[in-house]
Amino acid sequence: MRGPQAVRDFVAGTPRASAWTRAMSRNRRALFISSPIGLEVKAYVHNLFEHLACCDLALVQGGLSTCMELVAMRRPFLSFPPQRHFEQCVHVRRRLANYNADRAVPYAGLTAEALAQRALEAMHAPVRYKPVETDGAARAAQRIAQVLENRWWVKP
Repeated sequence: MRGPQAVRDFVAGTPRASAWTRAMSRNRRALFISSPIGLEVKAYVHNLFEHLACCDLALVQGGLSTCMELVAMRRPFLSFPPQRHFEQCVHVRRRLANYNADRAVPYAGLTAEALAQRALEAMHAPVRYKPVETDGAARAAQRIAQVLENRWWVKP
């Protein structure tokens, strides 16, 4: 069993009672036609960051916003970027590597057993992400102020 079936088997074979939520985007077909017991499929998750903040492990597609939220909250995750998606396979992975957080898993050829092993390792390993900067707005305002103070092109 490979790819989507491996994820189904992994979720269905999780031994403890887990709260699984699968957020679906409108333009993607459903990964789970029939949901395994314990998996809740939603078209939209309001305040997704609250779910991410309390998760033991997040399995995500690999978008930068979601992954960076997980890094900022210091939550373990595995990402599964689509094979031919340039942004997620190159740009996002490079950005995450800057925070020691590149957790991309090759989707093709993935078995339920391999996914379970990677998930257990990710859940129990200490999170060693670099801190995410939180002063971006202040730094931007400071630079704008510096430019405005040094307006040599404006005549007094």
